[in-house]
Amino acid sequence: MRLRFAAAGLVPFLLVALYWQHASSSAAGSDRALVRQQVQRTAVVAAEAAAVAAAAKSSAAAAHATAAPPSASTVAAKDTPAPKPGAVAAAATPAAAAHVVAPAAEARDVALDWGPPTLSSKRIIDGSPNYLPVPNAEGPAPDDMAWRKEVSSDPSVPCPAGRRPYHTILTAQGSLYQQWQTKIFYYHFRKQQAAGGRCTEMTGFTRLLAGKPDELMPTIPTVAVPEAGHNVTRGFPVINRPWSMLLFIDMKEFRERIVERYVYIAETDHLLRHDIPNRATPQLAVGYFFPYMSPKDPKSGGIAQKWLPDTKVADMPPVGPSPILIHVDLLRAVTPLWYELSWRLKRDPEANAAYGWMLEMWGYSIAAARLKIKHFVWQRIQIEPSAAWHQTLSERDGDWAPAVDPFIYHYTFGVEYLLDGSPVVGGKGTWSLDKRNYFGAAPPPDLKAPPECAQEAGRVWWGMFNEAIGNLTKEGQWYGRTGQSTRSRTSDESTELEAAMGALGKELVDGGQWLIGNEKAPLQFFRRGKLWTKWGGGTWRVTGGTKVEMQLCGAVTLTFDSATAPTRFDYTAGGRAGKGVRDPAFAAAAAAPPDASPPCGSAACGSQARTLSRLRGHGPWALGDAPISGGRTGYAFYRGGMAATPDGAAKYRQLPDSADVELSIGGDTFLLRTEGIVGCYQVHVARQRDKHAMKMWVPMRHVSMEYTGWRDSGGCKL
Repeated sequence: MRLRFAAAGLVPFLLVALYWQHASSSAAGSDRALVRQQVQRTAVVAAEAAAVAAAAKSSAAAAHATAAPPSASTVAAKDTPAPKPGAVAAAATPAAAAHVVAPAAEARDVALDWGPPTLSSKRIIDGSPNYLPVPNAEGPAPDDMAWRKEVSSDPSVPCPAGRRPYHTILTAQGSLYQQWQTKIFYYHFRKQQAAGGRCTEMTGFTRLLAGKPDELMPTIPTVAVPEAGHNVTRGFPVINRPWSMLLFIDMKEFRERIVERYVYIAETDHLLRHDIPNRATPQLAVGYFFPYMSPKDPKSGGIAQKWLPDTKVADMPPVGPSPILIHVDLLRAVTPLWYELSWRLKRDPEANAAYGWMLEMWGYSIAAARLKIKHFVWQRIQIEPSAAWHQTLSERDGDWAPAVDPFIYHYTFGVEYLLDGSPVVGGKGTWSLDKRNYFGAAPPPDLKAPPECAQEAGRVWWGMFNEAIGNLTKEGQWYGRTGQSTRSRTSDESTELEAAMGALGKELVDGGQWLIGNEKAPLQFFRRGKLWTKWGGGTWRVTGGTKVEMQLCGAVTLTFDSATAPTRFDYTAGGRAGKGVRDPAFAAAAAAPPDASPPCGSAACGSQARTLSRLRGHGPWALGDAPISGGRTGYAFYRGGMAATPDGAAKYRQLPDSADVELSIGGDTFLLRTEGIVGCYQVHVARQRDKHAMKMWVPMRHVSMEYTGWRDSGGCKL
């Protein structure tokens, strides 16, 4: 878990929002009309497939040479064989698409000319190797994507030779919980398929339903197969993914539908933001790096090694079976062993306890390693946010941070906020968007907007849900009975703490830094009941009059000499007593009137103080090259143009006729700017002597403490 949270914290959680517009063509025609259109599209792509049969055979031979199907000798005989499916009576509907897609200009798969996968010179963040479809795949203009720039606006001109269509297979079950997710997925699939134009590679679509035929089948193209029984799942229904795929690949419906040479395996909680380019080859699958799938983790990797008799665990791809772009022949090769291993891992007490809800993901990854199937770990394919990590979709920090403008938003984690925009981790926020809120009823239309200070990813998710649900409601495809909206109350602890600050609290927050104990350690008070010391962070609240209760290495009671103009305090902590004073280095802040603005130099700056309003009173601020990956905490901004830093007092000013703030620390000057920032707790910083780009951010308390730089106080000497 430490790896998971450390890697999850690679990215800042506040930046530029992307607001989604309704698709102009979303209401054009009924879903049944789309199903009829798909019959026509299937004929077009089938004709293309017939034309490339010879090339497909050579492609298959190359793939099988790389990854032979598993034999009995490749499976560890730990118990009786996994149950095998018998004859399957499937129910199916036509494979629908939003428009007829033009066939490729050439019959041959150009990836056959690229040679074997190239070992990247860059390691994945956990140190695992990565493989590339073409040598410059990680560059700004990779060869495998070059054809996309050659697409003509003239519909009579064939699609470029590099286009390699793929079929989307959405694995699903028939519960209401997965049905409403399926409807939202299919809405955005149709939207992005249309946005991709006539040469999109995202062509066919099949919902692979493990369960009985259901009411979605007339409007969403589906193949239904029997759901796995308890003798297969042992209460872990996700094994239905490899189970249903194993059934599907041997059915005539698979041969009839999957006329493309590649497939994208999707999950119901994927939101498609763009049509995904196909970067897979006959010898290389494309996946996403999951930190919790790292073979470098001693416990998880050690267990995986036991299931890799002839392979080093370090060669195991740190990916799962979705999202995956993979050649059909590789899918046929890996699926039997994927299912077999998932079944066996569930029955192995050690593996079952270690892998939990990730078990079939490890089944896939171990199977791929045993069959020598290499993967291109392409981080732009997906983002997996929560309120605590991976919150930016518009900017990145470092090679292995989630990329700018990812193709898939995977809403596996909920996003929880207090009303002031503070993320809530390990509990429910006053504003809550989590798929698990809707087990028994689908989300309602017009979900309430996130708090003003909420971060980018939650806004994108909320916007995509509202767009899909709103249009499906207009089309009569949504539900009459729905669940609760995203906001449960009009007040919470963040607003209550703000209201309870009183005159004393406001003075502590805005009037300068304090010193506590014999060490005269810096003590900084902030809004939202947060405080910071050299030992780490804690909480505080005014309990009445001149008294403040602090949690800092235990309970501490402070009694100030005045409720309106405090200069010193006495404290008690666990039977011990001590004193504290206002830091004399902040005399200018203490002397400034309580409502004074900092020196400005222009009458206009009062209306342009967006950056300053974000800085003052909030904190603690950290400054570094990027959140999590570096930085020092202990910055605070007070009235009178005074700022605290880990190295002592500093000065700041708002620039004339600008919303930007200039911070002077020793001989260095930094320009602070909030332009383009989404949320209230991050700031762009430029060091003026060399224009070096940096960040300021407010660490948020988290159960692991690793993801933002926050640490709870420890080793206090009070």
